[in-house]
Amino acid sequence: MEIEEVKSNALKAIENANDVATLEEIKIKYLGKKGELTALLKVMSTLSAEEKPKYGAIVNKAKEEVAEKLSTKESELKKQEMNKKLESERIDVTLPGSKIRRGSKHPMTRVIEEIEDLFVSMGYDVVSGPELETDEYCFERLNLPKGHPARDMQDSFYITPEYLLRTQTSAVQARAMMANEEKTPIRIIVPGKTYRREDDATHSHQFNQVEGLVVDENISFADLKGTLEIFMKHMLGEKTELRFRPSYFPFTEPSYEVDVSCFKCGGKGCNLCKHTGWIELLGAGIVHPNVLSMNGYDPKKYSGFAFGTGLDRLAMFKYGIPDIRLLYENDVRFLKQFDRMD
Repeated sequence: MEIEEVKSNALKAIENANDVATLEEIKIKYLGKKGELTALLKVMSTLSAEEKPKYGAIVNKAKEEVAEKLSTKESELKKQEMNKKLESERIDVTLPGSKIRRGSKHPMTRVIEEIEDLFVSMGYDVVSGPELETDEYCFERLNLPKGHPARDMQDSFYITPEYLLRTQTSAVQARAMMANEEKTPIRIIVPGKTYRREDDATHSHQFNQVEGLVVDENISFADLKGTLEIFMKHMLGEKTELRFRPSYFPFTEPSYEVDVSCFKCGGKGCNLCKHTGWIELLGAGIVHPNVLSMNGYDPKKYSGFAFGTGLDRLAMFKYGIPDIRLLYENDVRFLKQFDRMD
Protein backbone atom coordinates (compact mmCIF):
# COMPACT_ATOMS: atom_id res chain seq x y z
CA MET A 1 0.00 0.00 0.00
CA GLU A 2 1.40 3.43 -0.99
CA ILE A 3 0.64 5.04 2.42
CA GLU A 4 2.67 2.43 4.32
CA GLU A 5 5.55 2.75 1.90
CA VAL A 6 5.73 6.53 2.28
CA LYS A 7 5.43 6.28 6.07
CA SER A 8 8.14 3.61 6.20
CA ASN A 9 10.49 5.77 4.12
CA ALA A 10 9.84 8.75 6.37
CA LEU A 11 10.49 6.81 9.59
CA LYS A 12 13.68 5.32 8.15
CA ALA A 13 14.93 8.78 7.10
CA ILE A 14 14.21 10.12 10.58
CA GLU A 15 16.09 7.25 12.20
CA ASN A 16 19.16 7.92 10.02
CA ALA A 17 19.18 11.72 10.59
CA ASN A 18 22.28 13.03 12.39
CA ASP A 19 21.34 16.66 13.06
CA VAL A 20 18.38 18.94 13.60
CA ALA A 21 18.78 20.60 10.19
CA THR A 22 18.30 17.23 8.44
CA LEU A 23 15.18 16.60 10.51
CA GLU A 24 13.74 19.90 9.35
CA GLU A 25 14.28 18.88 5.74
CA ILE A 26 12.53 15.54 6.39
CA LYS A 27 9.63 17.33 8.03
CA ILE A 28 9.16 19.54 4.97
CA LYS A 29 9.55 16.58 2.59
CA TYR A 30 6.82 14.45 4.20
CA LEU A 31 4.59 16.80 6.29
CA GLY A 32 4.88 20.12 4.46
CA LYS A 33 2.14 21.60 2.30
CA LYS A 34 3.62 19.85 -0.69
CA GLY A 35 4.95 16.89 1.32
CA GLU A 36 4.52 13.28 0.26
CA LEU A 37 2.11 12.31 3.06
CA THR A 38 0.09 15.51 2.56
CA ALA A 39 -0.11 14.78 -1.16
CA LEU A 40 -1.78 11.42 -0.46
CA LEU A 41 -4.89 13.26 0.73
CA LYS A 42 -5.47 14.54 -2.80
CA VAL A 43 -6.50 11.02 -3.77
CA MET A 44 -9.64 11.38 -1.65
CA SER A 45 -11.38 13.32 -4.41
CA THR A 46 -11.47 10.12 -6.50
CA LEU A 47 -12.86 7.93 -3.70
CA SER A 48 -16.46 7.12 -2.87
CA ALA A 49 -18.22 8.61 0.14
CA GLU A 50 -17.75 5.37 2.11
CA GLU A 51 -14.01 5.09 1.36
CA LYS A 52 -13.08 8.71 2.13
CA PRO A 53 -13.33 8.53 5.97
CA LYS A 54 -11.32 5.30 6.17
CA TYR A 55 -8.64 6.53 3.78
CA GLY A 56 -8.35 9.90 5.53
CA ALA A 57 -8.01 8.25 8.93
CA ILE A 58 -5.14 6.04 7.68
CA VAL A 59 -3.27 8.99 6.18
CA ASN A 60 -3.73 11.15 9.29
CA LYS A 61 -2.52 8.32 11.53
CA ALA A 62 0.57 7.94 9.37
CA LYS A 63 1.23 11.69 9.61
CA GLU A 64 0.85 11.55 13.42
CA GLU A 65 3.34 8.67 13.67
CA VAL A 66 5.87 10.53 11.53
CA ALA A 67 5.37 13.78 13.52
CA GLU A 68 5.78 11.92 16.83
CA LYS A 69 8.95 10.23 15.58
CA LEU A 70 10.30 13.60 14.42
CA SER A 71 9.69 15.15 17.84
CA THR A 72 11.36 12.26 19.67
CA LYS A 73 14.37 12.27 17.36
CA GLU A 74 14.72 16.05 17.63
CA SER A 75 14.84 15.83 21.43
CA GLU A 76 17.52 13.13 21.24
CA LEU A 77 19.68 15.13 18.81
CA LYS A 78 19.40 18.33 20.84
CA LYS A 79 20.42 16.46 23.96
CA GLN A 80 23.41 14.97 22.15
CA GLU A 81 24.43 18.41 20.85
CA MET A 82 24.19 19.86 24.34
CA ASN A 83 26.32 17.08 25.81
CA LYS A 84 28.97 17.65 23.12
CA LYS A 85 28.93 21.37 23.81
CA LEU A 86 29.28 20.86 27.55
CA GLU A 87 32.15 18.49 26.97
CA SER A 88 34.00 20.77 24.53
CA GLU A 89 33.42 23.95 26.56
CA ARG A 90 34.21 22.49 29.94
CA ILE A 91 35.94 24.98 32.26
CA ASP A 92 38.99 23.92 34.22
CA VAL A 93 38.35 25.63 37.56
CA THR A 94 41.93 24.91 38.64
CA LEU A 95 43.34 27.33 36.04
CA PRO A 96 44.25 30.84 37.23
CA GLY A 97 41.48 33.36 36.55
CA SER A 98 41.70 36.08 33.91
CA LYS A 99 41.46 39.63 35.20
CA ILE A 100 38.42 41.43 33.83
CA ARG A 101 39.38 44.88 32.60
CA ARG A 102 36.98 47.47 33.89
CA GLY A 103 36.51 51.06 32.96
CA SER A 104 37.51 54.04 35.03
CA LYS A 105 35.75 57.35 35.42
CA HIS A 106 37.23 60.00 33.17
CA PRO A 107 39.10 62.72 35.12
CA MET A 108 36.67 65.31 33.76
CA THR A 109 33.72 63.29 35.08
CA ARG A 110 35.42 63.03 38.47
CA VAL A 111 35.96 66.78 38.69
CA ILE A 112 32.41 67.64 37.55
CA GLU A 113 30.80 65.22 40.02
CA GLU A 114 32.99 66.48 42.87
CA ILE A 115 32.04 70.10 42.15
CA GLU A 116 28.35 69.27 41.80
CA ASP A 117 28.34 67.39 45.11
CA LEU A 118 30.04 70.32 46.86
CA PHE A 119 27.68 73.01 45.59
CA VAL A 120 24.53 70.92 46.01
CA SER A 121 25.55 70.51 49.67
CA MET A 122 25.70 74.34 49.83
CA GLY A 123 22.14 74.70 48.50
CA TYR A 124 22.87 75.30 44.81
CA ASP A 125 20.96 73.82 41.87
CA VAL A 126 22.79 72.25 38.92
CA VAL A 127 21.33 73.51 35.63
CA SER A 128 22.18 73.04 31.95
CA GLY A 129 21.33 74.67 28.66
CA PRO A 130 21.80 74.38 24.88
CA GLU A 131 25.31 74.25 23.42
CA LEU A 132 24.00 75.78 20.18
CA GLU A 133 23.12 79.21 21.55
CA THR A 134 21.61 82.43 20.25
CA ASP A 135 23.59 85.64 20.05
CA GLU A 136 21.00 87.17 22.38
CA TYR A 137 21.73 84.85 25.31
CA CYS A 138 25.41 84.29 24.62
CA PHE A 139 26.21 88.00 24.44
CA GLU A 140 23.42 90.58 24.43
CA ARG A 141 21.75 89.59 27.72
CA LEU A 142 25.19 89.56 29.33
CA ASN A 143 25.81 93.25 28.58
CA LEU A 144 27.64 92.54 25.31
CA PRO A 145 25.57 94.24 22.56
CA LYS A 146 26.43 93.78 18.89
CA GLY A 147 29.63 95.59 18.02
CA HIS A 148 30.93 95.58 21.60
CA PRO A 149 34.76 95.39 21.49
CA ALA A 150 34.87 92.76 24.24
CA ARG A 151 33.42 90.25 21.78
CA ASP A 152 36.83 90.20 20.10
CA MET A 153 38.21 88.44 23.20
CA GLN A 154 36.38 85.27 22.12
CA ASP A 155 36.99 83.75 18.68
CA SER A 156 33.54 82.23 18.24
CA PHE A 157 32.11 79.50 16.01
CA TYR A 158 29.07 81.09 14.32
CA ILE A 159 26.63 78.78 12.51
CA THR A 160 24.46 81.64 11.25
CA PRO A 161 24.53 85.38 12.08
CA GLU A 162 22.23 84.63 15.05
CA TYR A 163 23.36 81.16 16.20
CA LEU A 164 26.75 80.06 17.47
CA LEU A 165 28.37 77.40 19.63
CA ARG A 166 28.32 78.95 23.08
CA THR A 167 31.60 80.52 24.15
CA GLN A 168 30.81 80.27 27.86
CA THR A 169 28.13 78.73 30.05
CA SER A 170 27.16 82.25 31.19
CA ALA A 171 24.37 82.03 28.62
CA VAL A 172 22.61 79.55 30.91
CA GLN A 173 22.76 82.10 33.73
CA ALA A 174 20.73 84.52 31.60
CA ARG A 175 18.31 81.75 30.68
CA ALA A 176 17.88 80.81 34.37
CA MET A 177 17.11 84.42 35.33
CA MET A 178 14.63 84.82 32.48
CA ALA A 179 12.94 81.49 33.30
CA ASN A 180 12.45 82.56 36.93
CA GLU A 181 9.18 84.42 36.40
CA GLU A 182 8.68 85.21 40.11
CA LYS A 183 12.20 86.72 40.21
CA THR A 184 13.04 84.92 43.41
CA PRO A 185 16.65 84.39 44.60
CA ILE A 186 18.86 82.14 42.48
CA ARG A 187 21.74 79.87 43.45
CA ILE A 188 22.98 77.79 40.53
CA ILE A 189 26.08 76.25 39.01
CA VAL A 190 26.32 75.50 35.30
CA PRO A 191 28.83 72.85 34.20
CA GLY A 192 29.09 72.09 30.49
CA LYS A 193 30.96 72.20 27.19
CA THR A 194 31.94 75.47 25.53
CA TYR A 195 33.64 76.25 22.22
CA ARG A 196 36.27 78.73 21.07
CA ARG A 197 38.80 78.69 18.27
CA GLU A 198 41.84 77.69 20.34
CA ASP A 199 44.08 74.64 20.12
CA ASP A 200 47.40 74.04 21.92
CA ALA A 201 48.81 72.18 24.93
CA THR A 202 46.78 74.25 27.42
CA HIS A 203 43.77 75.24 25.26
CA SER A 204 41.26 73.32 23.17
CA HIS A 205 38.56 74.35 20.68
CA GLN A 206 36.18 72.42 22.94
CA PHE A 207 36.55 72.72 26.68
CA ASN A 208 34.48 72.43 29.83
CA GLN A 209 33.49 75.21 32.18
CA VAL A 210 31.61 75.53 35.41
CA GLU A 211 30.04 78.85 36.26
CA GLY A 212 28.19 79.87 39.37
CA LEU A 213 25.53 82.51 39.89
CA VAL A 214 23.92 83.83 43.07
CA VAL A 215 21.25 86.53 42.98
CA ASP A 216 19.64 87.66 46.21
CA GLU A 217 19.25 90.67 48.44
CA ASN A 218 22.36 92.10 50.13
CA ILE A 219 24.89 89.91 48.26
CA SER A 220 28.40 91.34 48.57
CA PHE A 221 32.01 90.65 47.62
CA ALA A 222 32.45 88.92 50.99
CA ASP A 223 29.94 86.24 49.90
CA LEU A 224 31.87 85.72 46.66
CA LYS A 225 35.23 85.50 48.43
CA GLY A 226 33.97 83.03 51.04
CA THR A 227 32.35 80.83 48.40
CA LEU A 228 35.47 80.67 46.23
CA GLU A 229 37.67 79.90 49.24
CA ILE A 230 35.48 76.91 50.11
CA PHE A 231 35.47 75.83 46.45
CA MET A 232 39.24 76.01 45.90
CA LYS A 233 40.24 74.57 49.28
CA HIS A 234 37.93 71.61 48.62
CA MET A 235 39.36 70.97 45.16
CA LEU A 236 43.06 71.77 45.66
CA GLY A 237 43.72 71.38 49.39
CA GLU A 238 43.13 73.23 52.64
CA LYS A 239 46.38 75.22 52.35
CA THR A 240 45.20 76.88 49.13
CA GLU A 241 45.14 80.69 49.28
CA LEU A 242 43.31 83.07 46.94
CA ARG A 243 44.38 86.37 45.43
CA PHE A 244 41.93 88.75 43.73
CA ARG A 245 43.20 91.09 41.00
CA PRO A 246 41.00 93.79 39.42
CA SER A 247 40.00 92.91 35.87
CA TYR A 248 37.28 93.56 33.32
CA PHE A 249 34.29 91.42 32.32
CA PRO A 250 31.26 93.04 30.68
CA PHE A 251 28.79 91.09 32.82
CA THR A 252 30.30 91.89 36.25
CA GLU A 253 31.29 95.13 37.97
CA PRO A 254 33.65 95.10 39.79
CA SER A 255 35.42 92.16 38.13
CA TYR A 256 38.35 90.06 39.29
CA GLU A 257 40.89 87.56 38.06
CA VAL A 258 41.29 85.04 40.86
CA ASP A 259 44.65 83.35 41.42
CA VAL A 260 45.30 80.36 43.68
CA SER A 261 48.54 79.69 45.48
CA CYS A 262 50.62 77.12 43.63
CA PHE A 263 49.79 73.74 45.09
CA LYS A 264 53.03 72.25 43.72
CA CYS A 265 55.51 74.57 45.43
CA GLY A 266 53.28 76.02 48.14
CA GLY A 267 53.76 79.53 46.80
CA LYS A 268 57.58 79.47 46.78
CA GLY A 269 57.86 79.54 42.98
CA CYS A 270 58.34 76.75 40.44
CA ASN A 271 57.98 75.97 36.73
CA LEU A 272 54.24 75.34 37.08
CA CYS A 273 53.51 78.81 38.46
CA LYS A 274 56.29 80.43 36.39
CA HIS A 275 58.10 81.21 39.65
CA THR A 276 55.39 83.61 40.82
CA GLY A 277 53.83 81.38 43.47
CA TRP A 278 50.37 81.96 41.96
CA ILE A 279 48.24 80.34 39.24
CA GLU A 280 45.39 82.17 37.51
CA LEU A 281 42.33 79.92 37.69
CA LEU A 282 39.02 81.81 37.91
CA GLY A 283 37.18 84.86 36.70
CA ALA A 284 34.62 86.39 39.06
CA GLY A 285 32.79 89.53 40.06
CA ILE A 286 29.62 91.21 41.24
CA VAL A 287 26.79 90.85 38.70
CA HIS A 288 26.52 94.02 36.60
CA PRO A 289 23.28 95.99 37.24
CA ASN A 290 22.63 96.00 33.48
CA VAL A 291 22.63 92.20 33.43
CA LEU A 292 20.17 92.09 36.33
CA SER A 293 17.77 94.57 34.74
CA MET A 294 17.98 93.03 31.25
CA ASN A 295 16.97 89.68 32.74
CA GLY A 296 14.08 91.00 34.82
CA TYR A 297 15.66 91.67 38.23
CA ASP A 298 15.50 95.04 39.98
CA PRO A 299 19.16 96.06 40.58
CA LYS A 300 18.04 98.38 43.40
CA LYS A 301 16.63 95.41 45.30
CA TYR A 302 18.87 92.55 44.19
CA SER A 303 22.59 92.04 43.81
CA GLY A 304 24.63 88.98 43.04
CA PHE A 305 27.96 87.43 42.22
CA ALA A 306 29.17 85.17 39.43
CA PHE A 307 32.29 83.13 38.86
CA GLY A 308 33.65 80.73 36.30
CA THR A 309 36.58 78.41 35.77
CA GLY A 310 37.75 75.95 33.15
CA LEU A 311 37.16 72.40 34.31
CA ASP A 312 39.83 71.05 31.98
CA ARG A 313 42.47 73.24 33.57
CA LEU A 314 41.24 72.42 37.04
CA ALA A 315 41.48 68.70 36.25
CA MET A 316 44.99 69.21 34.88
CA PHE A 317 46.09 70.91 38.10
CA LYS A 318 44.31 68.44 40.37
CA TYR A 319 45.70 65.31 38.69
CA GLY A 320 49.00 66.65 37.31
CA ILE A 321 48.02 66.27 33.64
CA PRO A 322 50.60 68.08 31.45
CA ASP A 323 48.64 68.41 28.18
CA ILE A 324 44.93 69.23 27.78
CA ARG A 325 44.76 67.08 24.64
CA LEU A 326 45.18 63.94 26.76
CA LEU A 327 41.68 64.56 28.12
CA TYR A 328 40.15 64.12 24.66
CA GLU A 329 42.24 61.40 23.01
CA ASN A 330 40.48 58.48 24.78
CA ASP A 331 43.80 56.66 25.17
CA VAL A 332 43.23 53.68 27.50
CA ARG A 333 46.83 53.89 28.69
CA PHE A 334 46.08 57.36 30.04
CA LEU A 335 42.57 56.71 31.37
CA LYS A 336 43.36 53.47 33.22
CA GLN A 337 45.67 55.40 35.56
CA PHE A 338 42.61 56.81 37.26
CA ASP A 339 41.58 53.36 38.52
CA ARG A 340 43.81 54.18 41.47
CA MET A 341 41.57 57.13 42.33
CA ASP A 342 38.61 54.87 43.24
